[in-house]
Amino acid sequence: MTAGNEIRVLYLEDDEDTLEMVRFMLDLSGIEVASATTSDEAERLAKSGRFDLYLLDGLLPSGNSLNLCREMRKFSPSTPVVFYSALGFKEDIAKGLEAGADAYLVKPYSGDLAETILRVIEKAKINRSQVSLAAC
Repeated sequence: MTAGNEIRVLYLEDDEDTLEMVRFMLDLSGIEVASATTSDEAERLAKSGRFDLYLLDGLLPSGNSLNLCREMRKFSPSTPVVFYSALGFKEDIAKGLEAGADAYLVKPYSGDLAETILRVIEKAKINRSQVSLAAC
């Protein structure tokens, strides 16, 4: 997958500095970022637009990201969800994955965030095509 494929990510993050840093890093890789600072705003945006991936902060003063992830699974079951959170205990990661996330990245993330996002999107596309073939 190349950056020319117009990848769109919805990023929920309440910390403005982190939001701008991630937006800048993803933009360098050609990934368009729409942002929300509250879970309500993120849900509204997710329902009103097409996104290739939802990137969710796990610790918000304005709502629960776990509940948002569960809701996103209801209205957008095939769009990958990735938690990108400073909450890095095993229990936090397990809760995120149980809520329906495809991956859970702990801040600060030492890998290439854009590359990881592209891999998760590609994996979701492969899984969707396998499900489609199995339904035939």
